[in-house]
Amino acid sequence: MGIDKTMIKCQRNCGKLLFLSFNFLLLFTAYNSGQNMITEVYTRLGFENLGQFVLFSVGLGTAVTCTVCSSMVKYLNLKLSLIIGSLTYSLTFALGIMVAWCSVADQSDLPFICTAKPFVYMLAIFCGIVTGIGGSILFCAQNGYCTNIAEESQRGDFFGTFWSIFQSSQLLGNILALAAFGLGTSFSYFLILVFLSLASSVLFLFLPPVNYHEDTSLYPVEDGHALAHNTESIPLQRQENISIFSLAVNPQMVPLVAQMVLSGFILAFYSGHFNKILFSLLPAGTIKPETQVAKVYIMLGVGELVTGFIYGRLADTLDKVLLIRLSNFFCSLAFAGTIYSLLVSQIEPAYFAAFCWGVADNSIQTMITTVIAKDWDGILEGFALFTGVQSLGCCLAFFLQVVLSRENIFIFIWISISFLIIGIFATCFLPRG
Repeated sequence: MGIDKTMIKCQRNCGKLLFLSFNFLLLFTAYNSGQNMITEVYTRLGFENLGQFVLFSVGLGTAVTCTVCSSMVKYLNLKLSLIIGSLTYSLTFALGIMVAWCSVADQSDLPFICTAKPFVYMLAIFCGIVTGIGGSILFCAQNGYCTNIAEESQRGDFFGTFWSIFQSSQLLGNILALAAFGLGTSFSYFLILVFLSLASSVLFLFLPPVNYHEDTSLYPVEDGHALAHNTESIPLQRQENISIFSLAVNPQMVPLVAQMVLSGFILAFYSGHFNKILFSLLPAGTIKPETQVAKVYIMLGVGELVTGFIYGRLADTLDKVLLIRLSNFFCSLAFAGTIYSLLVSQIEPAYFAAFCWGVADNSIQTMITTVIAKDWDGILEGFALFTGVQSLGCCLAFFLQVVLSRENIFIFIWISISFLIIGIFATCFLPRG
């Protein structure tokens, strides 16, 4: 009977995981597709750097909210947090509908919102910040949900499965972009994105509720004591209010923070700078260049899809330091493939680079969340820290992209590689196991 109950519970939890994962897949099929395309699409519609402003604002909103999002999730509960967080993503796509409409409207009688570009940029910043706030709540709740439905021995597998299904949105989202730009217009493309995001919010209403267990909020244990941020050990006890700032400077967390920053740069690189590079590699006069770029990003989605399942299972058995170093290695390959594409001025090597970007992105995020779930007992503050630090990395990267937009395209690549070197060096200080 005990075995039967355990199997039934496991099956139910797997069902919850799959429902959550496929709902994220639907939402981020829209968001990742738009994230990868808007930097150049908006520029081609007459709004230079608007895409970078939107993505910077998303990262800013997420980073600012990370200090309070764990408390918000505990107050709202996991399910309601997922619903509210997902609703904010439709704002970013609604902005895309407005921008696309302005580009095809009668130019002799344009409304105010189309002629007053500063207003459009301010609106973009507002929408991006609201989406970032919602994203911070969304991912904090998602990580808490996954942690609380998984046994400790299954957490690597559960997070790997989630990230693999979730990051398949890169594959589906770019297939969507390929079809939408091939058969339709920018306006119809953004309309589809809004529909998908709203549909995801509705489906979250049917997600089985799961309560967050407060008694999991513990620091990692060493010699029967909880590790405190001030380097003094205190008796093991439940931590009701863990400061994200004190968690960030904990000696055991600092090396992982370096990986969080790197993950933000990876995300910003392939969704912004890599997009710009791909468009620059296309021959002049290419018809519907967005479809050619979408084909490259499909390979990124393939890399994301393959990696999650493999890394999730390896994370439960192999040394985490080895796996994180392997993630950094794939990031190095991605940079090498990107640089080679620029040197030979051909888009074909970028397919390999895109695949490596997908592997690097998924693997490093899988490992960070798995380490927090297993070594840090899945505390929401740990996931909030990851969301915030990753977003700060994104903000810094997008800010540099805008500032250096008219400079040599290699400058930002070298800056990004310096953060990879820091991440590789930081793995020397990660606790093994």
